[in-house]
Amino acid sequence: MFLLLNGSFGIGKTTAARRLAGQLPAAAISDPEVVGYIMRRLPAFMLGLRRQPSDYQDIALWRRLIVHQARWARRRAEIVIVPMAFTNRS
Repeated sequence: MFLLLNGSFGIGKTTAARRLAGQLPAAAISDPEVVGYIMRRLPAFMLGLRRQPSDYQDIALWRRLIVHQARWARRRAEIVIVPMAFTNRS
């Protein structure tokens, strides 16, 4: 099962995810922010881009990688908690 925690920036999604995971022994956290953090520090050419977008959610590679990250977490946990403020519905 995947549990998505969506909400405004800075509202405490990651804190809630950590507390929830601490209460559920079969849970793991898959945080898309970590992937974005790494990608924002790479030069744009390494991502196949001319320039870094202002939001890493606009990077197609980021969207693919967070799916792989969540699937990997699901291999070791029954419940995967994903704290993320999704701003683009498409």
